[in-house]
Amino acid sequence: MKAADPAADSRRKILIYPTLNFANGVFSKDKAFYFRAGLVNKVENGALSLAHPCERVADPLVAADGAVLKQAHTGKDSIGFNLELLHHHETANFTDCALISFADGWLVLKETDTPKFIAYNYLEQRRLEFNNARVRGLHHAAGFFFEEGRRGWVVYDHKGTKVCECAVVSDGDRPVNAIDFLRMGDTVYLGTGGENGAAFLVPFSLSRGTPGPQIERPSGYVFSTVQTPDGIFFADRSGIFKAASDDLLLAEKIAAFDPDQFKGTLLFWHNEEALYAASCGADLLNSYGPDGTVVSSVVLPSRWKFWLGNPAHLQVAGGHSLVYLCPEDYHQWGYGAFLSIPAGTLLNQAIFEEESLQSLDIRQTMAADGSHGYRMKIGSVDAEVATRHAAHHLASLVNKVAVGLMNSGFTQDKNFNGTLELELVTPQPIRRESLHMGYLEELFRQMQTTPQSYNAGNRKGPLHLSVFWHTDAGEPEELVFSST
Repeated sequence: MKAADPAADSRRKILIYPTLNFANGVFSKDKAFYFRAGLVNKVENGALSLAHPCERVADPLVAADGAVLKQAHTGKDSIGFNLELLHHHETANFTDCALISFADGWLVLKETDTPKFIAYNYLEQRRLEFNNARVRGLHHAAGFFFEEGRRGWVVYDHKGTKVCECAVVSDGDRPVNAIDFLRMGDTVYLGTGGENGAAFLVPFSLSRGTPGPQIERPSGYVFSTVQTPDGIFFADRSGIFKAASDDLLLAEKIAAFDPDQFKGTLLFWHNEEALYAASCGADLLNSYGPDGTVVSSVVLPSRWKFWLGNPAHLQVAGGHSLVYLCPEDYHQWGYGAFLSIPAGTLLNQAIFEEESLQSLDIRQTMAADGSHGYRMKIGSVDAEVATRHAAHHLASLVNKVAVGLMNSGFTQDKNFNGTLELELVTPQPIRRESLHMGYLEELFRQMQTTPQSYNAGNRKGPLHLSVFWHTDAGEPEELVFSST
C-alpha cells in the first residue's frame, strides 16, 4: 500500500450522493450499477448518474488460461445474468444465473429461480450439479467443492464424490456479515458455529484433501478478508489482523478496536492505499496503514448512517470505495445515499461534501375542501442532478405523508390529498421522452404498486403527480407529465 500524498489529498473529496434505496447491483472493475425494477443508477469514476435499464452489463472476465466470460444482466430485478463462456473456440451458455466464481478451470454458478448450483469445468467440458434446497452456498477451491448448509458442510472432490461432512453448532450471537469460508494458502477454514464470543472452525487441507480437528478462535468470527500487496488482512470485533502463514490462529493483531467506538455491524475493506473499518453502531469510519496505524478518522454527518442491507452496499470500483448509507431514521424507507471515497483520501470532517442543488423548496398547496397537496421546486445547472434529487426527495416526502405498505400505514399528514407537483428548474429542457422523465415516471408507478402501495393521507384517494419544467423563475413553466 502506497503512502498517501497530502497534496493529492487536498484535491479530493468524500462525496455523498443522495439517491434512492436500491436493492441490487452489477459490478465491474471500473463501474457499478445499482438498480431495482427499471430504476438504474451508474457509478463511474466515483460519480453517480442516471443509467438506462439496458446498460446493466458487466465487463468480460478473462481467466489466466485465456477463457472469456461475458455477462449480460437479464433485465429482471434480480442478480441474474445470462452468461457466455468462450474457451478454445468452444462456447457454453447459461441463462439467469448468479456468478459465484470463475477460476482454476471452473465456472461456478447459482440458478436464480431454483436451489440448483452448477459447476462447469470448461477445460474438460464437464458439468456437476448440486441441487439441495437446504444449501445456502457453494464454494470452490483447488478442485474441491464446499457445500454450505444450515446444519453443516459437505465437501466434494472434482468428480462430485463426497469427501467429508462437518456439523455446525447453532449460534444466536453470530454477526450478520460474518464469513464462514476463509482460504489462507493451502488451508480452507469452515465456520461451524460459536459460543460465548468464540468462533469454531474446521481447517481443511487442500493438498491432503482432509479436514483437521475443530479449532476455537477466542476473539470470535471473522467479518472480512482482503488480499493486498502487503499480505492478507482480516477483521473481527476486537481488531484488525495480518496473516503471515496458513495458520489463522497465528495471525498478528495489528490494530485494536475501542469497544466504546466500534459497536454494531462492522464493515472492513481495502482500497489501494488503505484499509478501512466502519462501525455501523457509532457511524465511525477509520482508515489504517498496513502496520495497523490509524491514518484518519471521521464520523458520518448526523443525517446518515451506514447500512449493510446486502453485499451490494459496499463495493470498490474504479478506485473509489462505494458505501451505501441510509437515513438516520431507519423508518424512513425509500431513499438513501452513496458515500464515494477516492483511494488515498485522508478522512476528516472538513472534506465531507454532499452533492448540492441550487435550490430546494417544499410547500403545501391548498385545496378548496381544506386538504392539501405538496409542491416541490428543485433547481440545478444540470438536469440529471435535478432529476435524481427530485426522486430522492419525492421518495422521502411520500413515505412521510402518504399511507403505504412500506411505512406500515403510518402517516404524519392525514390531510394530504394525494396531489404531488414537481417543478424542475434547469437550463436544459426536460422532455416527456427523456431518460429523466422515464426515471420519475417509473418511480411514481412503483409508489402506487406493491410493495409500496401509497395512497393519500386520508387512506381514500390515490396519488397524482404533475411534473413542470422551466429555465428560470421568470419564464412560464411547461407541463411535462401528468398522471391524471
